[in-house]
Amino acid sequence: MGLRLVTPGTAAHRPPSLTGELDIRKAYNAHVSELYRFALRATGDENSSQDIVQETFLRAWRSADRFDPALASLRVWLFAIARNVVVDHHRAMGARPW
Repeated sequence: MGLRLVTPGTAAHRPPSLTGELDIRKAYNAHVSELYRFALRATGDENSSQDIVQETFLRAWRSADRFDPALASLRVWLFAIARNVVVDHHRAMGARPW
């Protein structure tokens, strides 16, 4: 079995995306555990962590057109979104009077 040349634009070279339901499912299955653990460490609360992961994938899906695999991997991009969601969560918790 020899080496196979993979050129840009072929199915074997296709970068990850979030344009379809199958793409979202693949990304979710590949990264949900890590994102959940990240959120759990950041919040210490299981329910908030689940909400953060859900919001992370919702934001990723809504802004999928801005994902550029030449700049960062899908994992890095999702963690950047998750970090922003965690910051928003902490801000919201600080703004509540109770």
